[in-house]
Amino acid sequence: MSEKHLPSLKKIEIKNFSLYPGDLNFTYDFIEGVNLILGGNGVGKTTFLNILKYALVGLYKKGIDVKRREVRGIEYRYEKRVNLPYNYFSNRMDTTVDYNEKAEVTLTFKINKTTFEVVRNLYSPAVKKVTLCEAKKSVVLEGTILNQNDFDSLFSDKQKNENELQNTLQWKYEEAVGKASNHEFFDNIIFLVNDILFFSESRKTIMWDGDVQNKLSSKYFIDPKLDEKKEKAELEGRYQDSFSRHKSEDIRAIKKIIDSISDKDSKNKEFKDLISDIEKQKKAVDSFFKELEKIQIERGQAEVKINKIHSEKICSTRNLKI
Repeated sequence: MSEKHLPSLKKIEIKNFSLYPGDLNFTYDFIEGVNLILGGNGVGKTTFLNILKYALVGLYKKGIDVKRREVRGIEYRYEKRVNLPYNYFSNRMDTTVDYNEKAEVTLTFKINKTTFEVVRNLYSPAVKKVTLCEAKKSVVLEGTILNQNDFDSLFSDKQKNENELQNTLQWKYEEAVGKASNHEFFDNIIFLVNDILFFSESRKTIMWDGDVQNKLSSKYFIDPKLDEKKEKAELEGRYQDSFSRHKSEDIRAIKKIIDSISDKDSKNKEFKDLISDIEKQKKAVDSFFKELEKIQIERGQAEVKINKIHSEKICSTRNLKI
């Protein structure tokens, strides 16, 4: 089994985030070991943790899930990561100030031998800048800056938008993190950060979550390609289940409408009688057409006999003249 690596936090800087009092530009250098966050209710502890998590993996709460939508009666399937609302941080800002759009977070962390510095906008979620440092050599990643919302729209159809996606800064950041950590897919990092490393207010941990335990085992004890195939099969299963439930709901709704038509209502009864009469007339017309088809066949056979008799008659007349 190949060696895997997880992020080690070094430093966080939060600028122009008006939720915190006094126009706080906050900087903290993480220490090795336990870092405590203390404060009363409503001061922004959970928001701070979500900023930290957002800086690392984006607003994503889970990796890829399959979704469905229907447009003008046509069913569409697409893949989407499960995320917090795009306005999660902007909704927590003071609307009376004029610098909210400049709110950003810078996170410095290390994975194996590579140090990352990623800058993300908090008002309109997007990766703004990524710097990699390895062996005392720094490299700034180049790529198209997209809001996470726009990135997710492209991501929903990766095959169609592959070239455009690969040119974005977010894609290149995710690719670099995946390579440094030796996790083949960035969605594995999203899973590990949210379900293994992040202890949320729900107090739910891997110790008593069987689904998380199974998924963790898959990430570390199954060949990555086989694990990817397994996840695709699970996504397909969830999609088909969602699709069948949707169709079942349609059928129940239609049946409910039909059942609501009461024979006691004279108009409804008249309508149903007319429908029944139409069906009878359709059957009668079909019967007439079948009878007509039979007559046409008999007529054709009769014409063949007539032509044959006529030909024999002509031949007989010619023989008499001779």
